Amino acid sequence: LLAHPYGASRDWEDWGVEGFDGIEIWNGDAAWRANNPLELLTDLLIYSVNPDLALVRLAKRPEENLAKFDELAAKRKMSSICAADAHSHIPVFKWSIDAPGYLRVFKLARQHVLLDEGADGRYARDQAAIVRAIREGRSFCALDGVAVASGFVNRIEGEGLSAGPGQNVPWALGATLRVSTPQGAGKPRIKVFKDGVETADKHGWRLDEPIHGPGVYRTEVWVRQPGLTGGQR
Repeated sequence: LLAHPYGASRDWEDWGVEGFDGIEIWNGDAAWRANNPLELLTDLLIYSVNPDLALVRLAKRPEENLAKFDELAAKRKMSSICAADAHSHIPVFKWSIDAPGYLRVFKLARQHVLLDEGADGRYARDQAAIVRAIREGRSFCALDGVAVASGFVNRIEGEGLSAGPGQNVPWALGATLRVSTPQGAGKPRIKVFKDGVETADKHGWRLDEPIHGPGVYRTEVWVRQPGLTGGQR
């Protein structure tokens, strides 16, 4: 897996490299760096009274990462992950700030792994199943600090076929992409992309969109950020 391809202290440059199964589409360390000084100052003030809200406000859509993922996925199977990349000591000139705490950072983003069978406590078996699912793309990234994504469904269904994240099926006339999101405090915005191009945009907890042809389909769900200054994330 290629970590923080864009936005961290140094961008990944050697895209001719081989042997990797996926890339980070969201990285916690790179996310806060995407904010301007005024936004960082505002969040620093908010952090003193509401740390969780301050971290959520720093989250931005990783434009370059998603564009690169779409480009790579069009050529071969590619998995996508989100990572906390937690740093509890942030350098500020000659000093360092002992924040944010690791637990708060780990709660912000989560990789939801879709297993054929649930974990049963056998460490070696469970570990192998999780790694295999991530490698095959059978997982999805969510900012659970904004809205918990457990229960999210993203599948292609049609006569004689059914597939979820990371799975391939032959294109068939009449196939439908079905997206269902957990109901929360606000109505989400569901976007569908085919080979990196937006093909659907709907406000609601559910979307049923006809598959218009062969390609790589990706779904984004945007929800309103908490707080008076919240926007779509």
